[in-house]
Amino acid sequence: MGVIVHEMVHCWQHSGFGSAPGGLIEGVADWVRLKAGYAPPHWKKHTDCDWDAGYERTGFFLEWLEEEHGKDVVRRINEAMRGCEYDAEKVWMGCCGKSVEELWKGYKKCCEEERGEEESKNADDQEKATETKADVTEAKGETEGAAQEEESASQEDDRTPREKARRGGNMTVPVRPGVLY
Repeated sequence: MGVIVHEMVHCWQHSGFGSAPGGLIEGVADWVRLKAGYAPPHWKKHTDCDWDAGYERTGFFLEWLEEEHGKDVVRRINEAMRGCEYDAEKVWMGCCGKSVEELWKGYKKCCEEERGEEESKNADDQEKATETKADVTEAKGETEGAAQEEESASQEDDRTPREKARRGGNMTVPVRPGVLY
């Protein structure tokens, strides 16, 4: 469904007579996919690329722009490319009041801050989990905990290859209509 949403966006978006960066065009489509709730679980915010790397990378950048410059910023960007050639200064300065390079720097800084907060939270969570696990192990005894771990590890995954592929795992399995696994 997410791919269909992405492709349908291309039917209605403007591309500055084809002169807009391809990454922006693909990023807008993935931004809509993200907003519609069809982002796959493996999507992550990346800043080790250019702003117009496309797809989810630019999609997350556009999501951040929406938070910083208003809910209609992507619509304004799209509208700025309507009926004319893409002009980076006109699009970004007109819609956000800054160059896209300045905006990208702001986005990268925000992502770094989020990562720092997340790492701190994960460390706290891990410390709490370790303390809790130690308490549980002490209360139940190490042999009972070990037996439970072995039992859960030995349980087989009873999903079909088709079900695994739908959830993002084992993507080498072809998923074709009418084929039973």
